[in-house]
Amino acid sequence: MAEPEPPQSASLSPVLFVLVLVFAAGVSSVLFYPAMSLLGRIVGLFRATG
Repeated sequence: MAEPEPPQSASLSPVLFVLVLVFAAGVSSVLFYPAMSLLGRIVGLFRATG
């Protein structure tokens, strides 16, 4: 029960790393579109006023 490193963790850590990368990419893309639309509104307001 007290094994320091089971052999499965060596093949599991790259999979977890890829899953974390995919999750981060999904979250950033989901947050990217509202941010771009908000920036577009702010730029449109500045162009309308200026």
